Amino acid sequence: MNRVKLRENTFKLLYCNDFHNRSEMPKQYDLFWEETPEVSGEDRKFISNRVDAIAEKIDEIDEAINKAAVKWTTDRMSKVDLTILRLAYYEMKIDEDIPALLNNAKITVYDEYDQFAINNNLLVYYILSDNESNLECQKIVLELEKMLERTNFKRFVDKIYYNLYYYYVKMFNFEKSEYYKSKLLLTNIKFGENYKYKLMYENSWKLPLNI
Repeated sequence: MNRVKLRENTFKLLYCNDFHNRSEMPKQYDLFWEETPEVSGEDRKFISNRVDAIAEKIDEIDEAINKAAVKWTTDRMSKVDLTILRLAYYEMKIDEDIPALLNNAKITVYDEYDQFAINNNLLVYYILSDNESNLECQKIVLELEKMLERTNFKRFVDKIYYNLYYYYVKMFNFEKSEYYKSKLLLTNIKFGENYKYKLMYENSWKLPLNI
């Protein structure tokens, strides 16, 4: 199994860890492996050991994230965002097995979970700060749209549609805003004229790490 798939399954189990006591995790591991028979015994051991290692360092990792966060704390972040941050911090700062090249590069190549979360939350930041006309914001929008074209990823896509809809409304691009409005109608999301914070990306975090 390649590193991206290993990280994806590590992410899923680490996310699960937030909803169960440590004593319950062995049972959760067994349930997870039943649903993922394609994962080899060697990879299961690697993933389980990694999740356990991160869980043991949760307090240290969360303290570091809170120190770096901008007007935000871990208890207010969505579980998905927080899991991504915990995994990224562990790989960058704690894991001695991560290749030196990736560590020195601060992990600039993200898997799909990371890219959607980071680009979407950057877009939220620009919308909230009324800087949607910023060139960097426009680049992020184009990248998000390209990702939406080729992804099979279903989770959070409705949040991205929501943010892209309001982005194009504020940019007076009515053709594009109507397009994303139609996407939102298909997802049964209720929305109006006001940009509702709770719909952006669950509990979106504003650029919490200076990587």
